[in-house]
Amino acid sequence: NRSRKARDSQAVGILSITISDIQAAEKRNVVITDDVVISLIKKQLESLAELQQAKKRVGRDIQEEETAQQLLQTFLPQELSREQLEAEVSALVGDKRDIKQMKQVSADLKSKGLAFDNKILAEILKSS
Repeated sequence: NRSRKARDSQAVGILSITISDIQAAEKRNVVITDDVVISLIKKQLESLAELQQAKKRVGRDIQEEETAQQLLQTFLPQELSREQLEAEVSALVGDKRDIKQMKQVSADLKSKGLAFDNKILAEILKSS
């Protein structure tokens, strides 16, 4: 509503897409949780990054995509840095790291309310 009142058409457009994605998920009988919304926003960010790369290759302005990415980032929780994530993993499993622990470690971290990048978690668990 704030974006509409401020007549920020780009913010309204981006947020409308996000709301539309959430409504589409609801229609597919997906239970809407914070994790689902975060996942949808991350997918939007990936799409914007791809569009940004395509525009860069042909020399077009990418300011609109950068602004949209900044807006969407404000709706995501702050993720742990690699170092913080490594410390959390060490506290949970010690030095006996294995990718087979991914599901359990991920669940343990989420139960603590921590946000993290699954790709980085997988890299940490693969390394010993």
